[in-house]
Amino acid sequence: MTKIRNFLIHTGAGIGDMVQKLPMARAIKEAYPDSNVDFLMNGTASRWELVNNVIECQHYVRNLYRYDVRDKFHCAKTLLRLILNRYDYGFVRDAGLAVHSVVPSLWVFRIMRWSMCKNIVGFLREHVDVYVDVPDRAHYLERDRLTLKAIGIERELNANTLDVSLTDKSILSSVSTERRIIGLSVGTNLYRWSENGRTIAYDVKSWAYDKWVTLSEELVNNGYAVILLGGQKEAEELQEQGIRIPESEHIINFIGKATLKQSLALLSICTLVVGSEGGMMHCAAGMGKRTLTIMGGSDYKQWRPAGGEIVNLNLECSPCFSTKRAADCKYHKCLEGISVDMVLEKILSM
Repeated sequence: MTKIRNFLIHTGAGIGDMVQKLPMARAIKEAYPDSNVDFLMNGTASRWELVNNVIECQHYVRNLYRYDVRDKFHCAKTLLRLILNRYDYGFVRDAGLAVHSVVPSLWVFRIMRWSMCKNIVGFLREHVDVYVDVPDRAHYLERDRLTLKAIGIERELNANTLDVSLTDKSILSSVSTERRIIGLSVGTNLYRWSENGRTIAYDVKSWAYDKWVTLSEELVNNGYAVILLGGQKEAEELQEQGIRIPESEHIINFIGKATLKQSLALLSICTLVVGSEGGMMHCAAGMGKRTLTIMGGSDYKQWRPAGGEIVNLNLECSPCFSTKRAADCKYHKCLEGISVDMVLEKILSM
């Protein structure tokens, strides 16, 4: 009888973080069909509820567990569940260890040790049992491929991991157009950097809302229909800035009006998805859609959605995401310098 192997994959708490790790889970299940693969994230209950929607739209990850060192009772419950699962391998992601502070957090290593995980695999040599050496700025799929290779699983990874049949397709009845549809994902989350007792909120990913509106109008003029995607945060910011979405039968506004599972269903009917680097763009790649991603402070070599195209100015100060330099930046040339015409030209060429 084949021994069932159990794998625990540490992931970030973002939608994109979950989707980026799904190819790794898929490869494990292909190598060991009887294995169990779980995800472990650091975050609040509300964040878990949001990102677990992604887990419900795929076939490779069994459970998404979370820990939060501020909630000792929940941490104890999570730790007990992890102990009972008896993991053979625990994978610690490199990104996220020092994304929010100059001092890396080692809590995930402690939790894996306390849960008696047999082998910890990762990139901090002094804290792992299996060290993985990867090229500087390697793409996330390449890093995960090399990580699996270190334990004897050799697979080429691709991003196509989400199943549209598991999304909420009821929303598609509200979309009626004979034109080809381009999806525009208009926002990303704020990030925070902490140092010397000070925390700074910053955003080096988001393209200006007025540019998204102008791009929508230009696409309609070129014969396309447009679906606008975003969450409640984006809806509130549009209202605060006094920016109105144009009234057009070919511009369909779902900003703040669709759940995550509904947004995934909307992605499935798009010919192309365009957006700032973030969760929705990685979801689009996970559904096998063509993507065009605006890369500002993010490192396109590491984080471009798999298989997609990008718009990037290649400035000397970029990439800066997850550094103090990004938190201190007052004028985001990497984003301000990307014009509507540049993005439109790239779309039409694709």
